[in-house]
Parts: sequence; structure tokens; C-alpha cells
Amino acid sequence: MDNLWLILSVFLQLHEGCSSQISVIQEPSAVVSEIEKNVTLNCLFTHTPDQMVTGPILYWYYGNDELLYPHPIPQYKNRVIVLNPDRNSSNRSILLLSVQWVDRRKYHCMLSYEKSGQGARTRGKGVTLLLYGPMTFNVSSESQNSLVCNITVSPHDGFHLAVLCGGLEVAQGQRHVYSKFTVLSAVVHEGVECECQLSLNSSMVLTRSYTRKSKDVSSEELPQPVMLYVAILLIPILITVIIAIAELIFEARNTRSRKRGRKQWSQQNSKTRVKE
Repeated sequence: MDNLWLILSVFLQLHEGCSSQISVIQEPSAVVSEIEKNVTLNCLFTHTPDQMVTGPILYWYYGNDELLYPHPIPQYKNRVIVLNPDRNSSNRSILLLSVQWVDRRKYHCMLSYEKSGQGARTRGKGVTLLLYGPMTFNVSSESQNSLVCNITVSPHDGFHLAVLCGGLEVAQGQRHVYSKFTVLSAVVHEGVECECQLSLNSSMVLTRSYTRKSKDVSSEELPQPVMLYVAILLIPILITVIIAIAELIFEARNTRSRKRGRKQWSQQNSKTRVKE
């Protein structure tokens, strides 16, 4: 990106040199950033040596001259870094630190300088900063069969949210507008592999994918092993019955043995009496 900006800077300087104009160029005209990230706002100051531009002073501001640099209002104090400290450099871009929802606005780059001994000012057309928050894309809390994609963005008609399943768009985001931001929300009731996409006009900004787990399908289609559960529950009962039967058989054998023993003892006593 830095190399591309350098090539563009050289090209624009050559072009402006041929047309003999002093220019402040701010491209692109809109920048999109995630909330709480650092963002670069580009500014290119072009002029030729024969225009005798001296003592350029850089200003960044918004609205009615609310300064970001060099004397920032409290909101921007310690949050602006000039990327090239050389005041004679053509690159007058800045880095804005930890952007917040209130930073969503249009910013202008302006150079004050002397040309042939006369004071002059040139300002750019401005760059609009647009923001977005974290994207969530998951199963709905209200229905396990639905996917919900949510994201918060700066109020701008160019933002578009869509859900694609199998490469086909199946849902578009609905807008819920608030004072400082807009919530985009899309719901899809079908699809296994889906992707939620946030775009600004025709440019992709952010995507997030979701794949349904196979257990969601298998748990509904496979029958429960009822017979196995019944068998497991019956095992202790069967063991108890077997033990009880074994004890009864053992007791019956013992009873028969005792009776047989008494009978034999009685017979022996009878024989002994006869002999006597």
C-alpha cells in the first residue's frame, strides 16, 4: 500500500508540474476502519520549484476549522501523528490513533505557505472516515435452525450486509439507525456453509464464515438405542434372579441330603436293635 501511494505521489507531482498548479490531493475520498484501530488519512502537497513555494505549514481540521493538527482540540490531543516530519515533504499524511464512533466525519488537509513572497493557502477536498465494529455470525439464540449476522457501522447508505450460502445470496441486512451508528442485521433459515459479507458500495470490507456442525443433523436422524438401554437396566435384575434361583436349588439339595442322612441313620438303628 505504501509503495502504491509513493508511485501515485510521483505521478501526481509530475502531472501537476506540467499543469503548473499547486494542489493538495486527498485520495481516496473515503476510508473505512474498524473501531479502536489506527487509520491513515492521506494528503499529498504538490508544486514545482519554479513556483517558489516556501515555509509550508500543515493543518488538519474538520467542520469550521476544528483542528486536529498542529493545535488539536481535546478530542484529538495525543492522537495524531504526522507520518513525515519533514515540512518540505510532499507527503503530509497523518495517522489517527484509536478511532471512535465520534470520529466519523470528513477531514481536510490544508497547507499555508508563501509563494513569490505572498501568503497563500491550499486545501484538499477532504476524506471521509467511516467505521465498523466487530461482526458476529452464529446460531440464533431463538432458533437452532437460524443463523444471525450482526455488525455496527457508521451511518452511511453505501454500507450493505448480505449472507451467502453455497455462493448464492439468501439474505440481506436490515437497518436499525441510531444517532451515532447503524446496526445491520441479517437472518438466514437454511444452509450448511454460509458467509456474511459487509461491503461499502462495490468494495468488500469484511467477511465471516460459518459451517454448521454435522451433529445437528445426525442427532435428529439416528434412532435412539432403546433396547440397549433396557438391557443395561435389566442386567442387575437378572443377576439377582439367578442368584436367588441358585440359592433355592442349593437349599433344596441340602434338604434332600439331610433327609437321606436321617433315613440311613434310622435304618442302621433298626438293624442294631434286631441283632440285640
